[in-house]
Amino acid sequence: MTNKIPERDSVSLGSSKPTLSPDLLRQVPEGVPAKELSFQEAIREALREEMLRDERVFLLGEDIARHGGAFGVTRSLFD
Repeated sequence: MTNKIPERDSVSLGSSKPTLSPDLLRQVPEGVPAKELSFQEAIREALREEMLRDERVFLLGEDIARHGGAFGVTRSLFD
């Protein structure tokens, strides 16, 4: 049995990658120290910033408080 890729998939696979708009890059002001974060740390920091900024933002799911989720991303965000 041979599986064929539907036409729409072959069109999307053959398309060029989208270009990144410079407007999407956040500029770090001069004199502000930048820190290198792992992917998990960056996600945790973004979640923390948004929850502090907007009280309507919250996390919902299993094992996200005590265990920090599957990869520990939400660890330390519980209060």
